[in-house]
Amino acid sequence: MQAMSDPDRYGESFLARTGATLAQPVTLLSHLGRYADPYQRDTDRGSFLDQLKYRLPGETFGRESLPIKTDHFGQPLMEAQRQIGRAGPVPITTPSDDPVRIEAARLGWAPGTMQNHFSVPIKGQRSKRFDLADDQLRELNELAGARMHAAAGNLMRTKYWATLNDDERADQLDKIMKEARAAARVAFVPYLAAGKRGLIDLYRKQTSSWKRPDGGKK
Repeated sequence: MQAMSDPDRYGESFLARTGATLAQPVTLLSHLGRYADPYQRDTDRGSFLDQLKYRLPGETFGRESLPIKTDHFGQPLMEAQRQIGRAGPVPITTPSDDPVRIEAARLGWAPGTMQNHFSVPIKGQRSKRFDLADDQLRELNELAGARMHAAAGNLMRTKYWATLNDDERADQLDKIMKEARAAARVAFVPYLAAGKRGLIDLYRKQTSSWKRPDGGKK
């Protein structure tokens, strides 16, 4: 129905999924691939080849050759467990015990989509634009998401967080994500400009043990 009502937006992905299903109609192979692979896979590009790979098991030409899909915090999304022995396996989800994810879900909070390009000012010159390939955008999202998760976790452990209402908490999460993305872009500039990953590696190291400089206060 989406493809029919808005063919410009949904038509291409619909044709890719339908074509892949016709090219690989054996449902058992799709189930075997999902049982063997613990991760959800990224098929957002919607190409026919990606949709076909998603329906096949294997690392070289199957679903495991596709990028792992990540959540808002840059962490891999796991496939739901499934009961074997039934027609049409039933997904079984495992609730998260992560306080940041629980609170974000309760607030209905999710960050906006990060664009696949950004510009930075160059001293004495016009701003320089950097365009990201799919794998670069994925890594940038991972870096920013991990930093955001660490910062949000620190803030939620403070007394200040308890004084905020839900709208104010959502605003704080937006602010933290904006700061994390800005810092991740800065770390990415030397890599995009000259292939140097030093700042990215430093960013990862800092994030793994990072604390908000203000102790999580506003």
